[in-house]
Amino acid sequence: MKRIMALLLATVMIFTFVACSGGGNGEDKSTPTPAPGTDATPTGAEVDYTEGGKYLNFPGANGDDNLKLPALQFTSNEFTLLTHDAPAEFEIDRFVALRDAYGLTRNVIVVAASDRVTKFVASVMGGESPDMFNYAFLPSLINKGYCAPWDDYVDFSLGLWDELRASMENVKFKGHYYTIGTQASRWNSLIYYNTEIFDELALKTPKEYYDEGDWNWNTMRELARQATVDADGDGSPEIYGFACGATPGFYYSAGKALVEFSDEGAVNNMKSAEVARAMQFYTDLVVNDGSTLYGSDFRKEFGAGQIAMYCAAGWYCFSWGDMMLNQTVELVPFPKDPESDVYYVHEGFGSYVMGANSANPYGAAAQIYSTLYDKYNTQEEIEKTSEERIEEGGWSNEIDDMIMTMCYSEDKVPVLTTWEIFELGEFWGDIWFGPHLGEPWSVIAEEVAPQIDEKIRLAFEE
Repeated sequence: MKRIMALLLATVMIFTFVACSGGGNGEDKSTPTPAPGTDATPTGAEVDYTEGGKYLNFPGANGDDNLKLPALQFTSNEFTLLTHDAPAEFEIDRFVALRDAYGLTRNVIVVAASDRVTKFVASVMGGESPDMFNYAFLPSLINKGYCAPWDDYVDFSLGLWDELRASMENVKFKGHYYTIGTQASRWNSLIYYNTEIFDELALKTPKEYYDEGDWNWNTMRELARQATVDADGDGSPEIYGFACGATPGFYYSAGKALVEFSDEGAVNNMKSAEVARAMQFYTDLVVNDGSTLYGSDFRKEFGAGQIAMYCAAGWYCFSWGDMMLNQTVELVPFPKDPESDVYYVHEGFGSYVMGANSANPYGAAAQIYSTLYDKYNTQEEIEKTSEERIEEGGWSNEIDDMIMTMCYSEDKVPVLTTWEIFELGEFWGDIWFGPHLGEPWSVIAEEVAPQIDEKIRLAFEE
């Protein structure tokens, strides 16, 4: 499992924490050339894996017949990807199945982030649509006819999708899958803690509260107060009980996104009781208690032992090699709402769409399938120690295991991340800094909610 997690996180880093592309099966709608034969890449055994031509003559990932690559037919041996990422990130020779099984190459078109939607629309309208477009899922692009549904080309019944079915349902729109991904990211609001600080202060750890089923807003707030140390009483603690670098975990832990997306449309939750309760918790913990160091990035301070608990994204721990090596950093999920019986975690999933007049849709589908296959096919992966991984700039096996346990276990309920879909970033100042200025949440919500309603209208514009 840790090797699968390592591959997941490597993919996240390569694609700037955005889900990768993939492939599928379906009725051919063109006059294709045959997919590359498998003679050049023998399986090493006289076994027919094709099942009458449905699959490539490759064994399933890790030898599992439920994880085989479907046979596809392409209009060419190249597919086009439009992205804002640097080209070098797409030239890393890690897509083994794409290269060896399907024999495909990628034509990567890179544009500035600010120009990517305009470029995509212009390409589709000009009849030169990219096969894949790397961007947030935008309902308006679908409503205006710029996107094709992946389910015309991808067979989601295949075993390669088994772990992602719930995530796929969360992004279904108008009965189809217009956005796709090969991983669900749930590591954006983790609570890291320094075990040495808790030992020195003789405090129960977040993990102990979690194991007892009592890790919630109240226990975390109390721990933050207990772990704050101001030895000289000058009002500037030597150790802060908590630091906040990833704020959305607050309202997601109440089971709500600020805007909730569904197959039918969207709901503005700014005035909901759940969000109001979460924002009151935020105000109490971060603004009022004096136990929180607030800002965008406190990796250095956490690594120096100046913070007991730190809410941050998974990749932050790349900065804490010594702590990982010494196993003095551990993590738990964002605490649950005391009124909830489950842990809600916010989940990022899906960001690749297909152009409406894609020239090689099955080529794009092959990229998706290949990424899924490579993710599972760990047979040739060399098991590395935590020391080796940290030395190479990675993170530890122990952190991998904790993320899998804390973010992906059955007691976690995912809530789809939607801020990019509805362009909510421009309201972050009002939402997160308003409480620091003494503004009640009811006033903030009343002011911002109508503006979000307009964002929802624009997102679904036809």
